[in-house]
Amino acid sequence: MDKEQEKKFFQKQAELESEYFQHKKAYEQQQEELVMLDHKLDQLYYEIADVTYQCLRQNDAEPQELSKVERLHAGLAETAHDAYRTNSQKLELEWEEYRVDNRRQQDKLEAEFLQQRRRS
Repeated sequence: MDKEQEKKFFQKQAELESEYFQHKKAYEQQQEELVMLDHKLDQLYYEIADVTYQCLRQNDAEPQELSKVERLHAGLAETAHDAYRTNSQKLELEWEEYRVDNRRQQDKLEAEFLQQRRRS
């Protein structure tokens, strides 16, 4: 194996590693954004429910009306959390697929390098 081939191997290996860390950083950032969005939605639903309860109490609402609002709030919160969970799982699956593919590319590159080295 000549120096030029060896240089190309190490350059490709460095590119794969750099790409991996860029993807990892993007994945972690997307995860963080999902968590923050889920938290903001929870907070928003809580605030809406709180204001709704206050309005209903000021208008001497019946207990069943308060229960109805509570169920509605719980349903909205559950739907939002389900969406968060689905998106989080999708993101995790995409990351895992990328990670496996990147590892496969690195292994293939290393095998080619060792094969070239043995031929020399």
